[in-house]
Amino acid sequence: MGLNSQGIWEYEETEAIPATFSAFLNRLSNSVTAKFAGTAFTPFTPTFTCATPGINPTLGTTGSAVGRYTRNGRLITAYFQISAGGTGFNQGTGAAYNIALPVPANLSITPTAGVARIYSGSGPAALGVRVAVNGAGTLGIQFTNTFNGTLGNFAPGAPFALTNAMIIDGYITYEAAS
Repeated sequence: MGLNSQGIWEYEETEAIPATFSAFLNRLSNSVTAKFAGTAFTPFTPTFTCATPGINPTLGTTGSAVGRYTRNGRLITAYFQISAGGTGFNQGTGAAYNIALPVPANLSITPTAGVARIYSGSGPAALGVRVAVNGAGTLGIQFTNTFNGTLGNFAPGAPFALTNAMIIDGYITYEAAS
């Protein structure tokens, strides 16, 4: 019993199915722990760009873009953090911000979404932020400022200007192209 290489739960023919949901969850937890024990995250640099036509943002002298991901078969889970700061910061121009994925995504399936935060210690924060694969190699950031509101693209000036000391971080799980 356990997860196969595609992440699908399989039982052996001779194995008894757990009698309770709690027993199943315990068995699942043990199997997942065993499957991923020792699986290290791989670092990547999530390139932060603006959709064309546009001018890409510059993060400034103390800004950074860091990320890490893990892969199990074609399943990718990635975490990213984009920080703006210091001299030379510019929010860029364009219709939407994009963040590079560590591994190209499979675009033949329904787009996969993750979650994100856009915040600073003293500035505005976006409510209802999500990230979604929007191309084989990128994800887009979408937001809503009201409960059950319409999603809009996070872009220079929308819903607010990206400023020095702002942070965008989040994670996404998706299927790799190969």
